[in-house]
Amino acid sequence: MRTVICTTIWPCGKIASMKWTPIATAPDQLVAEMWRDMLIQEGIPARIDATDAVSFLGVSSLPCRVLVPEDHAERGREVLSAHNIPVQ
Repeated sequence: MRTVICTTIWPCGKIASMKWTPIATAPDQLVAEMWRDMLIQEGIPARIDATDAVSFLGVSSLPCRVLVPEDHAERGREVLSAHNIPVQ
């Protein structure tokens, strides 16, 4: 499992360095964006691994990992599992 460390500026203006960890792999970028949005609506910071969403034609049709901060991973997995989404 790969952990990503990055600095994020949240809408509230707060800057935070976090360790991000993948909790699920979507079949493509569009599905990954829907899962990410679902997590954000539940109050869980989430993003798509930028290296997975790279495509010369716009939206990637390749699998994309959904990442959350390590301290939100358990809750993120619970939210996705409640919608029958396979988690890591």
